[in-house]
Amino acid sequence: MQKQIAEWKKRALPISVEFVRSLRNQLIAVQRTPGDMTSDDEGASSSEDEMILLEPPSGFSFARSAPTRNQLEPLNTEGKALVGSQIMYKWPREGWCQGELVQWNDNPRCKNKNKTVNFLAHYPCDNSNPRHVLTLGLYNTEALADAHCHSWMLLEPLPQAAGGAATQGT
Repeated sequence: MQKQIAEWKKRALPISVEFVRSLRNQLIAVQRTPGDMTSDDEGASSSEDEMILLEPPSGFSFARSAPTRNQLEPLNTEGKALVGSQIMYKWPREGWCQGELVQWNDNPRCKNKNKTVNFLAHYPCDNSNPRHVLTLGLYNTEALADAHCHSWMLLEPLPQAAGGAATQGT
């Protein structure tokens, strides 16, 4: 029974994340559709209530699903699969920055605020190489621009236009 629960959790999280993202996108699309609002309905819509979505960097989209719990578990070798991945990370002062996961941590003594680090990243914006403890709890499934500090998201490169690589050499 415990194995079935663990397997269900492993499979259900990515599906749930995709469902939440799709539902949110649908609700935003419906919200943007002009409705029949009378002049006496002052509280029906406010620009302060709108959620602002984060735009992915040029050439990227947000990953369709979050990484697995095993990939983020410190010292779990499944995390090696994320090395080379591009991420967006929200810093307290700088805001959202694009970085790359450059190393999986295999050292249990490598800590960040008493938590075992799972990845080292590189951020070209300031040429820094911070240690991260990336968790599903801080994964920004909704791509909200005003998400909490230390929120993050995986990025996926957009497919290149057909013939784009062939024309670069000429």
